[in-house]
Amino acid sequence: MKKRSIILAVMVGMVVSVWGNTLLRAADADAQAYLSYFPAHTNTLMVMQVDDLKKSAKAKEAGWSDKDSSLWIAGTDPLPSWVKLIVRGSHSHLRQSTREWSMSVAPVPEYVGFSTMARTAGQKTQTVAGRPSYLSPKGVYVTSLTRETIGVMRPADRADLARWITQVESGTAPVISEYLQAATIHQGQIVVAMDLAESLDKWMLRQWLESTETLKGSTTRVVEVSDFLETLSGLTLVVNVSDQISAELQIDFQSELPPIADKLHPLLLEYLTHSGAFVEDLEKAKVTLKNQSVVLSMNPLSDSGFQRLMSLILSPHPQHSGTATDSPKGDAPNDAPVSQNGPNVKATQKYYDAIESMLGDLERSYKASRNYNATVVWHERFAQKIDHLPIEGVDPAMIQYGRDTSARLVALAASLQGQPLEIGALNNSITYNVQPEYGGGGWWGAPTVTTSGPLATGYKVDSNLAKVREEQAQIVIAGTKDRQQVWQIQIDERNEIRDAMYQKYEVDFGIDANPQKK
Repeated sequence: MKKRSIILAVMVGMVVSVWGNTLLRAADADAQAYLSYFPAHTNTLMVMQVDDLKKSAKAKEAGWSDKDSSLWIAGTDPLPSWVKLIVRGSHSHLRQSTREWSMSVAPVPEYVGFSTMARTAGQKTQTVAGRPSYLSPKGVYVTSLTRETIGVMRPADRADLARWITQVESGTAPVISEYLQAATIHQGQIVVAMDLAESLDKWMLRQWLESTETLKGSTTRVVEVSDFLETLSGLTLVVNVSDQISAELQIDFQSELPPIADKLHPLLLEYLTHSGAFVEDLEKAKVTLKNQSVVLSMNPLSDSGFQRLMSLILSPHPQHSGTATDSPKGDAPNDAPVSQNGPNVKATQKYYDAIESMLGDLERSYKASRNYNATVVWHERFAQKIDHLPIEGVDPAMIQYGRDTSARLVALAASLQGQPLEIGALNNSITYNVQPEYGGGGWWGAPTVTTSGPLATGYKVDSNLAKVREEQAQIVIAGTKDRQQVWQIQIDERNEIRDAMYQKYEVDFGIDANPQKK
């Protein structure tokens, strides 16, 4: 499998796998027809034209329509070729960077039966609120919302599912915000919108702005920008894929843009850097100020940039423990039985290649060093992604390699946030201890260690964030050698697993995406 195919497949997997189980079947339909299915407090909406994506030149090159490649398009489960449209609504907490719930819907062709879907997933059907449903091992409920529509709910709460079914059948579902409704007007194969009205606290926002380099030393500009940002309506990301990827990130406000709006782009870059979620493509984006919107155009958008943007907006947020060890046992989402038919080389190599594609992204950042400290979130997101890779048919030794890799990424993320690492000399075990945060956190402050992004637990208006960041930066610098050692352990174990797999299957598991291939 070529490097490009692997990266593209994992990228789209990052998009599709976010609602849990992807056994969704779709016929031609308009996304607007499903907006009334979602609760009124939905604040994030995604529309994905799966069929259009798979018809693109990039998709054909990567083989997304092939039966075997469906695993990589879906990320966690096979995605049938008849899927054409998926609409997902969710409720997210901006300050805590967590998602409370998500619901996905897709239309179903007449020839597809729900019982067949359940059998394909290896599950038995049950009745919830009068509708056939089944509980997926991935922690979601799948239900026949109507005779023409499949619904998927995460987390898998049966009572909530029953209420959702009842709401849809009543035909009196509440209306989601006008901002999210307007998102469906955009022409894109992927459209993601977040309603951010009234989401920013005035004083916490001002506190963060005072600590930025962009507005340093200018109280007047801090006040102007904070007043401007308080009128934030939301953001919409529109992605199109042809022979290359292009994207527009539109940030909308409730009134005409003031002159100070030109500071939004550098402030966004500072925020992403401080929170460890830097996206290089956003730094290079073309900025356009028009009417009530700031538009960041990325044409082309790099494969890595696409993966990171979609991961930042859409990824699920499973929590790792505050104290991590290098070899977690028994608590990973992929702890299901390996396979009744035993391991096979094809599934094992796909699992390995997916991991190496993600590691390649991080290793390039590590070698470039310029923005490596701003990649905390990507370490965490990729650890989550590895935890949720399909393991059917994967060699047990390779599964353990994936778990160890995930744990090392979490430890590296902690180190990049100022947490000292402890590396055992005898067995290369890695541990870290999360310390209480120094002060304010979240969107506008120094991030607290968590695998689901920045977490705020409180704030003081007069907090000295600049000093906190300086102290954390010194700790991060001091941990450089430890992180280098962690990467060397990763490289050594990569070579060991490749040798073991070659001896067992007589297949070289190295791929072009592997920058440390030996």
